[in-house]
Amino acid sequence: MTLQKPNSKSMAAFLKELKKNPGVLYAEPDYKVTLDGLSNDPLLNKQWHHNAIQSGQAWDTTKGSQQTIVAVIDNGIDLKHPDLSTNIIKPFDIMANTNKKMPVGEHGKHVAGLIAAVGNNKIGGSGVAPGVKIMLINVFVNDVAYTSDIIKGI
Repeated sequence: MTLQKPNSKSMAAFLKELKKNPGVLYAEPDYKVTLDGLSNDPLLNKQWHHNAIQSGQAWDTTKGSQQTIVAVIDNGIDLKHPDLSTNIIKPFDIMANTNKKMPVGEHGKHVAGLIAAVGNNKIGGSGVAPGVKIMLINVFVNDVAYTSDIIKGI
């Protein structure tokens, strides 16, 4: 539940008062969260992280299971992205309260791609676990989210 702090009280006083109520298990401010910027460097697609974490060696054993679902709570994704669309399952936009559409979020796409971009398809790069499914949950409006929305996403 989200409550509006009365203008007449400081945040500390309001939280202290809330915590005295036996029906309140936990109370904290509804912090604003912003996305970090993404690089637009032309060499970004070199995906240096695969060498750093030895993905190729891990892929000899597994590329992830289709029964594994990784939730990405972020700012949306292109549901028709050629490197991701087959690995997206049950996306949901908390902000619009719908699973029918999703904002195209660059950060969400980047994170989902690092995790589960399809490999061996001659498109873009490959995720660390290209065999897993991604459940993208949008909690942002533009580049702003609140912790209460992130909690709803979880």
